Order: sequence, then C-alpha cells, then structure tokens
Amino acid sequence: LAARARLAGTAQQREMAARCIAPPRLAPASRAAKRKRPARRAPRASSAAVAPAESESESVADEAYETCDLALASASNDEHSEFTVLKLTVKDYPGLVRVASWALNGMGLLVERAFLSTGFDDDLGVNLAQHEYYLTCSQGSKVRDLKLLELVVQEHCTRCAPSVSALNNQTFWEQGDISIDNEAHPECSVVYLRHADRRGMLLEAAATLTALGCDMRSAEVATTTGSEAGPACDITDLACRGERAEERGGGSRHAQPAATQKTRTLVFRVTGPSGGKLTYQQSTGLLYTFGLLYNSLPFAQSPA
Repeated sequence: LAARARLAGTAQQREMAARCIAPPRLAPASRAAKRKRPARRAPRASSAAVAPAESESESVADEAYETCDLALASASNDEHSEFTVLKLTVKDYPGLVRVASWALNGMGLLVERAFLSTGFDDDLGVNLAQHEYYLTCSQGSKVRDLKLLELVVQEHCTRCAPSVSALNNQTFWEQGDISIDNEAHPECSVVYLRHADRRGMLLEAAATLTALGCDMRSAEVATTTGSEAGPACDITDLACRGERAEERGGGSRHAQPAATQKTRTLVFRVTGPSGGKLTYQQSTGLLYTFGLLYNSLPFAQSPA
C-alpha cells in the first residue's frame, strides 16, 4: 500500500493531473510485466501416475502464491456536461474508499459527487463494490487523459495479498518509529512507540489500544532529551527490537532526535481480544491507526 501511495503522489502525476495536460503515454505492457505474478495453477485431476509427495509439494507451493482481486475502472467525459465520470468495480475489501480517495487526491482531482454501493453478486459469489465518482481538475475542467486516470485507479485499487497462512506466520511489523513484535515476549505482543513528546500522548496510545480490543498486561513510559537512552526498565525489549530491526534492514531506521528535543518512548505488552498475541489483521490495524496519530504514514504527513 505504501508503494501504491507513493506512485499516486509522485510530483509528475500531481503536476499532470492538476494542469489537465495529457502526459506521455505509459507502456502498459512493460508495467504489467514488472508486476507479473505467478499464476495459480488449477488442481490436477487425480491420477495414479502422480506421486503423493509431488502432489503435496505442489499444494504447498500454491499456498504461497500471491492472490489479486483486480479492479476495473472506466472514465468518460460524455456522460456529464461538467464532470468526468469514473466508474470503479472491484471485490469489496476494508479500506477501499480510502485507497480510491488517496489515488484521486494524489492526482490533484476533486470529487464533486460520488455514489458508492456494495452488493452480493450471485454469478461471482462475492460482494462487489461499485463506485461512481464525478471529477474535475483543480481548475474545474474535465480530466483530459482518461487512460492515465483509469490506469492509476486500477493500479491502486487492485488488492493483492499473500496467502492467509503466510500472513499469519508473520511476527514483526514496523512503520517508522512504531513496531509490533510477537517474538519479544512469550505470551504478549510488544508494541513499541517512539515520538516527539507532546501532551496527552499516553492517553492517545491507551485509548487506541482499548478501542481496538487490546488488553494491556504491562507497560513502560519514559521521556528523554536528545540522545539519552530509553526506559532502563525495558532495556531487554528495546535491545531485542534493535537487533531485529538490524537483521531486516541493516540498521535502525529511527531518526536521531535533536540535542534539546524531548522524546517520549512507550512500550506496551498487550494481548488481543481473544487473549493471545495480536494477529496479522489486528497488528496491521493497530500499526495503521498509530501511524495516523503520529504521522508515520506517507499520506499522514502535513503539507510543507
């Protein structure tokens, strides 16, 4: 999602969309080739010639493949006298409106009207989302390059994800100075948050954890100045977290605070609504919510 957000917010797209200037044509074939993923193989018919071991290995390989719900977008300047009409159809999933809105906002387009609906499709057997947006450029005119608009919206709203089993095996999530670790404690998920100190920060974090159904088992909070160390009472977890970050990226990505800036460090050991460690869905939801609160997501940054 971060990669898609960066694509929508590139300076080139913003400038082209804001000015309603037809940009140089992209090469759809080359773009598709870059994003090509292994196709899911159809199950083989049972045959005595296929050894059980080979069949099992193919099944395991298939489970690791990435699956995609393709989005279909069509744009027209003929359906309305004042607006460009964009129609989007895709299998419904949480956060679809946010993704579509971010893509349109990144191109500098204004949503003058919108009609959003979700319904069960008997033929496909899934819930289909059908969105209809009435758009203008920043100057109030229609969008000139409809192909680019369709391409960007389809690119962003197509939802790809690895298999459920692969997601559930993940144990570490990180976004900026926020991380969740399922290996640092035998019974709890360890939530680590580091941010410039401000009034009400503990209240915000505790309220967020409570709203998402997390049960706090223990916590440490410390406020430091400049390069002072974090909470001494939790040095084991902090050291563990630093080692895990180095294993993944060759070093900690946390920015060093200025010498006079106060930094608040919060470490929570929590369990999920079911009493165990946080699942993939719970961890990513918590990470996203904290990212909005503390501006660690690309689209949460305040404009310069």
